[in-house]
Amino acid sequence: MSPENSLDDLDLRLIHAVKLAPRAAWSALAPVIGVDAATLARRWAKLTERGQVYVTGYGTLGTPFTVAVAEVQCKPGRAHEVARQLAQDSEALTINLTAGARDILVTVAAPDLEALSMYVLRDMGGLEDATSVRTTVVTSMMTDARPWTPRALSPAEQARVAALQPAIPVNARRQPLDVERAVIAQLNHDGRAPIATIARRTGFSQKRVHDAIAGLQSAGLLSVRVDVARTLTAWPHYVWYSFRVPAERATAVAEALTNVEEVRSVLLTLGESNIMISAWLRTLADAQRFEVMVSTRIPDLVVIDRSLVIGSVKHYGHILTGTGFATGQTIAHRLPEPLDG
Repeated sequence: MSPENSLDDLDLRLIHAVKLAPRAAWSALAPVIGVDAATLARRWAKLTERGQVYVTGYGTLGTPFTVAVAEVQCKPGRAHEVARQLAQDSEALTINLTAGARDILVTVAAPDLEALSMYVLRDMGGLEDATSVRTTVVTSMMTDARPWTPRALSPAEQARVAALQPAIPVNARRQPLDVERAVIAQLNHDGRAPIATIARRTGFSQKRVHDAIAGLQSAGLLSVRVDVARTLTAWPHYVWYSFRVPAERATAVAEALTNVEEVRSVLLTLGESNIMISAWLRTLADAQRFEVMVSTRIPDLVVIDRSLVIGSVKHYGHILTGTGFATGQTIAHRLPEPLDG
């Protein structure tokens, strides 16, 4: 198998470490991984150049988003073209081609419900090759794929890497909005971008970039996630499920689902279903076994629908190949203006 289509043990150890401490220096990670910093830097550069791994920094500047899952049905043979067009929209965070009752699943984020409605009904629904769009609003995201790791480091090594993660600054001063926007845009493209690189690309001083990141972290407005092309992992199959449970049990069931090994994201929703989850599975046959397992554990859970992802086009702003490799192109989410103007 070619290096582009596989990950070796060092790759997995490196990816695991970066997931635990996304912006840690190579010199700090080297003693834990057992390879010198220069080798780690070269290896990481290859992983990112091939699109096997990508790091995303994202934030909201304190303004909440309205999030929804949009199901798009297309004219025969036009799903990929519709997905490609949607990928250019900043409102479309993730786009998956699916097999099932719809052609495309899109995670949409907009500043408010009105903006969400306008985008879904006017922009998505107005695409020539889209025949229908159905929207399910997300009321709460219980978990997403950020905690997933390739399980390549021992518990002791994980603890050592976690200790490298700098403490979140306390009461750090926020920077002007133009600075924060520019910094987030750079981190969206590469969440590991050095402060010096961000400063050079934005024209702001290194101190101002450093202070912007510190201020956003202090306010809890900046997250950094590390993603791996799923086809390179031991869980190459990706399925979305829609469930319904009694309303009074929805939150408790959603919390329980976050502890299921295969589950990557859990959403509380308003619609025909009140819980949506995504799961990574080792084989296609596991899709039915997983459904049976969850239904057995939670007897009052009703499976409304399921969709197998057959291609990924966009993920958190990163444009992907059909097999989930990052192309190097990003279309950052448009940050809304603060509520106070």
